[in-house]
Amino acid sequence: MTFPTPVQALAPNTADFERLPLVKQTGFREYDARWKFPGEINLMGVQALGLGLGTLLHEKGITPPAIAVGHDYRSYSLSIKQALITGLMAAGCQVHDIGLALSPMAYFAQFALDVPAVAMVTASHNDNGWTGVKMGCERPLTFGPDDMNALKQIVLEGRFVLKSGGGYRYVDHFGEQGHAGGAAAVKSGRLPRRNSAASVNWLTTRQPPPTSTTDRSVGLSFG
Repeated sequence: MTFPTPVQALAPNTADFERLPLVKQTGFREYDARWKFPGEINLMGVQALGLGLGTLLHEKGITPPAIAVGHDYRSYSLSIKQALITGLMAAGCQVHDIGLALSPMAYFAQFALDVPAVAMVTASHNDNGWTGVKMGCERPLTFGPDDMNALKQIVLEGRFVLKSGGGYRYVDHFGEQGHAGGAAAVKSGRLPRRNSAASVNWLTTRQPPPTSTTDRSVGLSFG
């Protein structure tokens, strides 16, 4: 039996909430995904998202199917990331876990670790209680409407393809590596120059930018 197809509504504290994936279709946006947790997505729903993302990477011919994954500072983001990783590995992806990070660090990891894909668990500027994932597989670009729509269809229709070959690697002290090499990466062109001042500021001083900024054209997002 394959993974269950997600449903649109479940009552918390029920058996179904623990054995079925909840993924509200409204969470899929043009450039990323956002849900209230756990009211609009549960942990099994996040697993479904990981399975769908892994399935999409294979459909797009991403080789190797390797992905850098990080999570933000929200208290529940680690559990969200772990559920996402479970789904990615079940889809045959090789996961490089960079731990606690901001979005620029996750994008930098694609270059520093030489992996084609990225998934950053973050709700950016949204209030506590929200979660989400920013994704990409054509560095330095993140997903646009076409990729997000394809992912949405795979997840909501349960068209998951389980594969062997999934793996996990925890990248210890990646933050320190990024702070040491981030500025050089921007200057050398391995990270895009647009918004580079904000990138260098965070990567070298560990101080986040004062405002939330998103630029899909270069795959940069702070928050």
